[in-house]
Amino acid sequence: ARPPLAMLSILSQSVALNAPLRPTPVQRAVSPQMADISAYGDIWGIEAKEAVFNAWDPEKPRDYDNFNPFERNLDGAMSDMNGCFP
Repeated sequence: ARPPLAMLSILSQSVALNAPLRPTPVQRAVSPQMADISAYGDIWGIEAKEAVFNAWDPEKPRDYDNFNPFERNLDGAMSDMNGCFP
């Protein structure tokens, strides 16, 4: 009856040494900043799209604040209020 206890003791010691001391922190992704369309009742309608289009500068890189809301991707989908395609 002695060997199983000794094996259990060795196993429990090795498991304890391999266990992490504390949980690793999870890095959360920063959510994108959407275009401010509060003046349009937070509705991504034609008025809000025209305002974003009028503020668009095609010479600057495309980002969440600088995009053409009427642009379509190769599948024909329109971008959302972030400038992202579904």
